[in-house]
Amino acid sequence: MIAAMANFLGYDIYQLELPHVHTNSELRKLLMNTSSKSIIVVITGTNCSVNLSNRSEAPYATAPRSYYDPSAPEATHGSEDGNNSMVTPSGLFNFTHGLWSCCGSERIFVLTTNHIEKLDPAFLERSRINMRIHMSYCSYPALKILLHNYLGSTAEDLSEVVSSELREAVEKAKMTPADISEVLIENRRNEERAVSELLEVWAVLKR
Repeated sequence: MIAAMANFLGYDIYQLELPHVHTNSELRKLLMNTSSKSIIVVITGTNCSVNLSNRSEAPYATAPRSYYDPSAPEATHGSEDGNNSMVTPSGLFNFTHGLWSCCGSERIFVLTTNHIEKLDPAFLERSRINMRIHMSYCSYPALKILLHNYLGSTAEDLSEVVSSELREAVEKAKMTPADISEVLIENRRNEERAVSELLEVWAVLKR
């Protein structure tokens, strides 16, 4: 999806992994070095272990207050993996909506997370996030599109038995469109093998 946005708009893409950014100052320097017309993909980490997680649920050590938002403590949340990032939500918001938002223009920020329930509530405010997109597991209608795109076949080209097996399997399996695309790409010249391998993968997931 992000690649499609960048191709359509002619934008650059930057990937920013917050667990590897240690302070708000470092975050600002990185963002200042991005081009104006760009998509900045902000990855909070699969466990949201940096300070973007819910501050009401995790203790933090006393630390200097943020220069950009005096009310926000720049503290490190306790985390099992020992992450020492001191990036705070205010550090990011001051670039997207606050003091530093006027530096450059036409930037698009895309925030990704596997655990939206663990994010700081400030991230979920409507004034901060313009659009939320839930990337669900692959459904049968989506699978039919993938089959057409990668194999050039439609559901009608498959036998009724195979179509029924695919429908039942994809509805029970928890695979993303990206996971399924990987299987189809590897077997794009052999439709029968692609379908067979998909069913094998789903059978393994059921165990």
